[in-house]
Amino acid sequence: PVASHTGFELPAEVYRSFFDHAREGRALLERSGAMLSANQAFADLCELPLDELLSMDAEGLIGRMVDREAEPEGADRVMTFLATFMKSDDALERSPPARIPVRTGSGRRREVELTLFPVSYSGCKLVAAIVRDVTEASQAARFLERAVAQRDILLKELVHRIKNNVALIASLLSFARREMETERDAEVVKQARDRLMAVSLLYDIIHGSGDFNTVLLDAYLERLARAVEGSTGCRPIEFAVQPVVIQQKAALPV
Repeated sequence: PVASHTGFELPAEVYRSFFDHAREGRALLERSGAMLSANQAFADLCELPLDELLSMDAEGLIGRMVDREAEPEGADRVMTFLATFMKSDDALERSPPARIPVRTGSGRRREVELTLFPVSYSGCKLVAAIVRDVTEASQAARFLERAVAQRDILLKELVHRIKNNVALIASLLSFARREMETERDAEVVKQARDRLMAVSLLYDIIHGSGDFNTVLLDAYLERLARAVEGSTGCRPIEFAVQPVVIQQKAALPV
């Protein structure tokens, strides 16, 4: 029997049942690498008979399961990871999870997450392993990464087209200004063109930064001020502003 912190003694069979019926793979190994115990979920994940699994040591299991096509140095990496717990006499804690590409007994490619932690029993130091199948989660994460990358490409293309269209309209206004009969009309067209160029400059900054949600207002205002200097021939503009980030939708009214 095993005593709980409340003093109530639980039969060892309860803990054994908890081990055996866990949904993730669980195993106990000697520090030599010999397999002491494993649950059925571990055998199912490996797609190997439980008795065959228990007849292997850690090195043999890793050598058989790690997918060398997916990661040529994978077996060495896992053995190095495991050796930290096998050979060390230090008071180790639970390891960070390690992702491992594997090929099961039936030849299926999967990705598993391995976590190790030390266990002491009757003066002996053992190594406990928890193995989870993370194939679907990894595939979903990779799909999301590709979707985000594709979205960024499309957004960059959209911003680039908007910038070009705004610049085209501004050029047409420059031509129209020359045909205005009065100075007042020409000034109105010029102001419209300058505002469009300010918007074009904003999209140029957005396209260059790759951030489609926020704008560095200080950088935008400085470039805008220099553009005003260049287009109007005014004296140099004194520019001083603290770095500040605003939403893109707020940058257009500015």
